[in-house]
Amino acid sequence: KCFGDISIESDSVLIYCNDLVFDSKEYTAILKKNVVLKKSEKSLFTNNLIINFSNNNAIYYGGGELEKGNQNIVSNQGEYNIKTDKYLFKDSVKTTIENSRLTTNHLNFDNKKNLYLIDGPSNYTKEDLNLYFENGRYNSKSKKGFFSNNNYLKDDDFILQSEILITDEENNIEAIDNVSLVNEEEKIFINSGYATLNDSSRYFTKKPKISFLNKDDTLNINSEIVFSKKNILISHKDVKIISNNLIGKC
Repeated sequence: KCFGDISIESDSVLIYCNDLVFDSKEYTAILKKNVVLKKSEKSLFTNNLIINFSNNNAIYYGGGELEKGNQNIVSNQGEYNIKTDKYLFKDSVKTTIENSRLTTNHLNFDNKKNLYLIDGPSNYTKEDLNLYFENGRYNSKSKKGFFSNNNYLKDDDFILQSEILITDEENNIEAIDNVSLVNEEEKIFINSGYATLNDSSRYFTKKPKISFLNKDDTLNINSEIVFSKKNILISHKDVKIISNNLIGKC
């Protein structure tokens, strides 16, 4: 047992704490109070850490925080493998990367690949973009995200759903399979098989369909391409207009 200002150096790792209990038979250490584990540009802070030196695995509980440059991850529980440089964060995970924020309960982080793997109900926010998903991955170097399983994205004036959503650093969005955009205020619904969206425009392809709803009738427009910019909707190529009182083609 050791007490006071304790420091441990092993290979490329520096560890600090106030209380330490080392088991020479199991080759494990229990560290408590103001624990800091540093490796290269990363620092892990917690008050409860167990290290198994035989497999290079560290487990923390009761809360912990990882800092790496402009990236920050907080969770109630976590694991870190010193050799592989991989993390697992569990229970109330909150991640901040520059101006984006991720909340989930299960996050794997591969530091060498700058890759976040997210499993389970999660929320990702960036500026005006709010995304819910249940499976995803995000690369903090390329700033590209790939999200699947029960996706829906909320913006100021619409809700977008699809099987797959892909985002990038410039807030460009690619929606793939079973795409549905809903503007509740204007009563406009757009369905298609594929869409791309950015801050200024939206394109829908693969059998897009626009529906305008009112209390008396629904106007449907089918075409090959739908283009939306500001408050203008344009249908292009083989356009068909269908409602209770109107059928047209152009």
